[in-house]
Amino acid sequence: SPLTLTTQTTIIAAEVVGSIEQSLPSSTVVNTDYPVTFLFTNEGAVDATAVNIAPNYPSDFQQTSNTCGATLAAGASCRVQGILTPTSEGTQTVGVTFSYAEGSNIPLSTSTTVGALILQGIVQQGFPDVTSPNISYPLIFRYDNNNPADATGLNLSSTVPPGLNITSNTCTGTLAANSSCTIQASFTPATAGNYTAGVTLSYDQGSPISLNTYTV
Repeated sequence: SPLTLTTQTTIIAAEVVGSIEQSLPSSTVVNTDYPVTFLFTNEGAVDATAVNIAPNYPSDFQQTSNTCGATLAAGASCRVQGILTPTSEGTQTVGVTFSYAEGSNIPLSTSTTVGALILQGIVQQGFPDVTSPNISYPLIFRYDNNNPADATGLNLSSTVPPGLNITSNTCTGTLAANSSCTIQASFTPATAGNYTAGVTLSYDQGSPISLNTYTV
């Protein structure tokens, strides 16, 4: 009778899976750093070979590390990391494509809408209409961050007059989203006359904001 012979084999392949470990927020602001991390894991039983990372970066993105070499061992992971620091408003997308000999390309991307961060400033306590010599007048300048993101790099860049006596300043470093800070000062006119006193606050995400108070 006929004799039938068969043979079987099990194909063991590399299988790489990609994910975004740290994505961009949906809304961001200019001149602020946002980290991004792409993660690739070889869930197969053999090494992935001829690994290549093809970047698709905007000019405002700086790659800081790439641990994906030419081979990704079975069970191992690698990461591509960087920082997006948007310099203008609009949409920004950061992406990479992972390719390897044993499987299909793996494209990953993350996007954000970049907006401006504008602080609001008011003179909370200014001069009275008329001042008298040799009397000290307390002044309070307030800045409000009514945005969903922190304002950074706050700095009292100038005063009017130069050398204005600053008695308290909470507008330094970072002003958290939906919060306020104040700069308090005192001014003592030496003689009768018209006077101006004020402060200018600078920050990373926008133009300096000057606040002034006047006597008449």
